[in-house]
Amino acid sequence: MGRRGLLIVLWGILLGALLTSITDHMGLKYVQGLIWPTDLYTFQQLEPAPIDVAVLGSSRASFALSPSALDGCLTETLGRQTQSVNLARTFSTGFTAQVVAADLLVGERTPEVLLLGVGPEFFNEHNHQRKQSIAMHANIADIPDVLRHADGLSGIVAALWPLVRGASSLSIFLASRHEAEAQLRWMMLHHGGGQFCFNTPNCTENNTRVRSNLSHRWAASTSTMLPNLADERFARYVIGEGLVHDRLMALIDWSELRGVKLGIVRMPLHDTFLRRIPSEVHSAYAAYLSRLTDEHGIPVLTPSNAPWARKQSSYIDPDHIGPRASQLLSEQVCRELVTPLLSGEEN
Repeated sequence: MGRRGLLIVLWGILLGALLTSITDHMGLKYVQGLIWPTDLYTFQQLEPAPIDVAVLGSSRASFALSPSALDGCLTETLGRQTQSVNLARTFSTGFTAQVVAADLLVGERTPEVLLLGVGPEFFNEHNHQRKQSIAMHANIADIPDVLRHADGLSGIVAALWPLVRGASSLSIFLASRHEAEAQLRWMMLHHGGGQFCFNTPNCTENNTRVRSNLSHRWAASTSTMLPNLADERFARYVIGEGLVHDRLMALIDWSELRGVKLGIVRMPLHDTFLRRIPSEVHSAYAAYLSRLTDEHGIPVLTPSNAPWARKQSSYIDPDHIGPRASQLLSEQVCRELVTPLLSGEEN
């Protein structure tokens, strides 16, 4: 490539970075092709207000931890109104959670409690969707760090995607494609996000519709996802070092600096899913959670002993729970984890 061609490439990179900076400043970063499971753009447009509990995690957390159920329970246990939000992202990792918290949970929106809804993939440096997640969430300032941990050409492309993300976000915004998920927008506007809400006729209708629309997922998951689960998600399982771990440590530091209390909830998984996870992954995952508690004082709630957790009827598919289980789990999390954190009784 000649000097002229190199200059053209450099100017293209600079213009792309400038457009991304402008669109991010306009609040369009999370106007993306994939909105599900959380409408973060709508969250950004809401009038800033204090947040008691913010939930981060993957789509499992979006189904499992209902702001509506949390607030209903917290109002009862604390004797005051509370505000919870669910900002879960599909295939989230510690990297994703750190970026979303730094982007959105700022100023008046800094939460009192930050809940991480986690599974073994959340901490995996080789999460099978890590590259896509990095491309969706990384900021321009993250590029050097992400490039340092990039794995192959596709990893490099994912790391550099923020340079062109602005053009993508702007085109989606101008085409109004970000308004296509009416249910997610309604949930964020009226119930703090997530998939399920409770105690109103509209919520009952919403929950029934979501469950009905996803009724095919159990059969689809057991026939296509489960047989390949071990090879696809856990053939390379590394935790405790690398980009994901570093960003989780950064999230812990961020929380401590702002007085945010962290809590971890292990997301329920049906036995058909659990049996496909290699035993060494189970062991490494449990050891890492123990390390987070021992070294950083982060409480971990494991709800797997609840009677509903083993019933197929409690699940949409083998790793996403349905509305009744979501209500029960959210209330358990409220009483056993969040209420002590908010009232200063966690010790």
